[in-house]
Amino acid sequence: MTNSNFCKPFRELIKNVDNKIYYVRLGPKTYIVKSETKLDDFFQWSIILVIDPKSDQPRAITSDELAVTWLKPNLKAVVNYSKASQPPSKKLVLMRHKAKREAREKYATSWKSR
Repeated sequence: MTNSNFCKPFRELIKNVDNKIYYVRLGPKTYIVKSETKLDDFFQWSIILVIDPKSDQPRAITSDELAVTWLKPNLKAVVNYSKASQPPSKKLVLMRHKAKREAREKYATSWKSR
């Protein structure tokens, strides 16, 4: 008989909804992560929901589940990788172009005044 414990957690992004809610499978459980920015040290871990394989209803994550050492780094990695692989929004691209243009104009005016 084989042991069904996981040596390394199997991680997979199942889906994301509007780039704010991420469904992540780690091992046998599915986690629902609500995030609007990249996950960091100040992330609120209490808003994560868990769906057990035996039940279909999501429940709040417990402190015992958060104490597992591999959970937080793997959730961060999956969500941040998903956010990094998405194309930037049009608004963000326009803001970058505007900032570059303003920097060029500022440099040009400072160069002319010399």
